[in-house]
Amino acid sequence: MAEASTSIAENICELFADTDSENEEFEGFTENDFAEDDLNIDNVSERDDLFDIDNWVMGEKNPELLPFTQTPGIKCDLPDNASVSDYFYLYVNENDFENISEETNRYAKQYLDKNNNLSRFSRFRKWTNTTATEMKRFIAVVFAMGILSQSDVTDYW
Repeated sequence: MAEASTSIAENICELFADTDSENEEFEGFTENDFAEDDLNIDNVSERDDLFDIDNWVMGEKNPELLPFTQTPGIKCDLPDNASVSDYFYLYVNENDFENISEETNRYAKQYLDKNNNLSRFSRFRKWTNTTATEMKRFIAVVFAMGILSQSDVTDYW
């Protein structure tokens, strides 16, 4: 038995060591790489029928609903009179606003370095780095724009 195991191990090592490429680039498959049955579309096996959209579930097609035994809702400590901001800060924290402002400033620097032939009146000439506080205010305005509809975008600012 040890002899058979050694033989199998040697075969596996040989398979992984053999690239069959002889320093040639792979140029894709040709029809000669496949058996004739592989190319025959009319020759579909029973196994391939299992992947047909109508046969992918064996037996009943209505899944059994598992009972939900937990208490629904947010699983964190919030006061009874929690504000909208309290809920918002469950998902977004101060560090997120710092990251947003840092990445915004980095992108602006890259843009300005790449586009050094801006027009004389380009608003990018007035660029100053943003802060986490400014980002909070900007996101508040974006949320307000989704709630309150104004006739012109300048009415939000």
